[in-house]
Amino acid sequence: MKKNLSIAIVLTALLAAAAFAQEMTDVVYLKNGSIIRGTILELAPEISVKIGTGDGSVFVFKMEEVEKLAREKPLVAKTVSVAIGPTEPVPDFTLQVNALGFLQFGPFLKAEIKIAPSVFFTPHVRLHAFGIASQAVSMGDADTIGIDPTSLGIGIGIMRFFPTAGTANGVYSSVIGEYGWITAIKDKGKSWEWRTETLGLVIMTNVGYRWRTDRITYSLGLLLGGYFGLSEKWWYLNESYGSTEKRDGTTTTTAYGMLEASVGYAF
Repeated sequence: MKKNLSIAIVLTALLAAAAFAQEMTDVVYLKNGSIIRGTILELAPEISVKIGTGDGSVFVFKMEEVEKLAREKPLVAKTVSVAIGPTEPVPDFTLQVNALGFLQFGPFLKAEIKIAPSVFFTPHVRLHAFGIASQAVSMGDADTIGIDPTSLGIGIGIMRFFPTAGTANGVYSSVIGEYGWITAIKDKGKSWEWRTETLGLVIMTNVGYRWRTDRITYSLGLLLGGYFGLSEKWWYLNESYGSTEKRDGTTTTTAYGMLEASVGYAF
């Protein structure tokens, strides 16, 4: 009985020692400050030490390079969990007004209709007559001009919104196409005043950043693209000055750009 008990104690001690040994790793401390952890494969006292690491690499060091040899518990990597709050829901429908358009090619009213998560269909209407740049460009060589208030740009686009985690703010980008027409009276009030009708197509990209506080949105961005003139007609309005027959003008293709400073309301 005592013999069996002694054998059991010895076996338990051996198993504990084996388990402890499995938990230990060989460590070579070098004089240059490097530390190599793994399993010592070969040790020649006062000559060299060979150690294999967990990634399969094998290193051999002269003992004169070694500060000390040790057996230690292996390093355990700690996992740190970072909680990121959910992104606030992106509204299904938003109306935007680019007020900065009054100083450029006309303000535009844009609707954003969600068709997929963070993807929107964006129809818009632009009022050419109320843009200072539209007036200047349409004037050309004329002394005075009056743009008809019915001069509009009607367009559609697809926008992608990239919200910052945990907020309703983020970057947006879109591709926009717009068909527009401008009707203007040039040299208005003079005997030779004349009228023009211009049709054109604008293709542009829109990128920017948006903030939202409750239901109010604020957007700062840039629109860049090109204008492609489709047709231009002109004619005199005063029959006594010349023929009122419509004539073809010169169409224009040029770069196009606007700054965006929009305010909107999310429904």
